[in-house]
Amino acid sequence: MQNTDAEVELKGWIVTPTVGYAVHNSEKARVEVMAGARYLCLEAGATVKADGTRIFDASDSGSNWDGIVGMRADINLSPKWYLPVYLDVGAGDSKSTWQGFGGIGYRFGRVDAVAGYRYLTYDFDDSPVFDDLTFKGFIGGIRFAF
Repeated sequence: MQNTDAEVELKGWIVTPTVGYAVHNSEKARVEVMAGARYLCLEAGATVKADGTRIFDASDSGSNWDGIVGMRADINLSPKWYLPVYLDVGAGDSKSTWQGFGGIGYRFGRVDAVAGYRYLTYDFDDSPVFDDLTFKGFIGGIRFAF
């Protein structure tokens, strides 16, 4: 009987620098329109071994830039609690991309704790490296105010 092992590895990162302009700012909410870019970098590799002998080994990598526009808002429930909302859409190296986030936040002063759900998707057109790609799930983080 033959012993077969397979290893698949995916590494990547996404950076989304933006600038925004507040179109509404009150005690109840702050709403900003924004524009920027999203950079995606992925590396993928696969190795298959049979009885310790490598029979398949492949890897590929690629990167992607997209321009984006969107909005972000904090809807205040109280002086400490708020609902952060984020939505953007864009295109460029990909046919289209969009991202949405909704959650809840708590202010500790200049530092906030935030938890929520994020959905980020890409639609690629005839890319030799990428197919359609989606990241989704619950997230938590810290926001700093300057």
